[in-house]
Amino acid sequence: KSDDEKEGEGEAPDVLLESPQVASFHCKLESDGGKCYLTPLYSGADFDRFETSVNGEKITGRTLLSQGSRIWIGTSFVFKFHDPTQPPPSFTVNYKMAYMELLKRDGYKDPEEVEREIRENEARLTAELEEKMNRQRQEAEERMRIAEENLRKDMEAQMAEMQKEKASGEEMKARLAAAEAEMKRKQEEAERERKELLQRFEDEKNSQIKQQQREAMDKIHKTRLENKLSEL
Repeated sequence: KSDDEKEGEGEAPDVLLESPQVASFHCKLESDGGKCYLTPLYSGADFDRFETSVNGEKITGRTLLSQGSRIWIGTSFVFKFHDPTQPPPSFTVNYKMAYMELLKRDGYKDPEEVEREIRENEARLTAELEEKMNRQRQEAEERMRIAEENLRKDMEAQMAEMQKEKASGEEMKARLAAAEAEMKRKQEEAERERKELLQRFEDEKNSQIKQQQREAMDKIHKTRLENKLSEL
């Protein structure tokens, strides 16, 4: 209707929808300056009886429509706004999309969306744990490298000292054997420490992932239960 037309008794709506959720004069679609607006025509206590929604949100006053806007009259009639002068929306608009918007507004949670969020969180947690594990492994390998370098320097220093002291061949062999044994012991100790660290971290990662999975299943179960309660 144009701005100079008054809604009231004796008039007939341009579009007639029959439902107890629809007021006699429910809403008005108007064009103003190349833009389209939707305005509920009921007021006061009637807002408790009737509703008009745009993109899943109840509106109480004049609301700008964009290409592809989903318009609900009550919860029984849904329309897609299309402006032939504008390009189509960049996303697919269908009934499921409009209906899910309405359900989400009323507290319904899409189980598929919940599961997708859970999978994303699980992938993020796994990536964080693996990054931490790689960092710990690199630190352990660096400690081992430094320990081996120090042992090599110690052996070279001992050989230089023995040569300076002109130690006998047997004595040099004995000292070298002792230094090599010490080096091997420290290498084995460093490797054992590295393996224990990695195993500890792997156990921690698996424990956290299992905890995440338990929480995910609980969340999915809770979501489905909440959805069933919302349908009552």
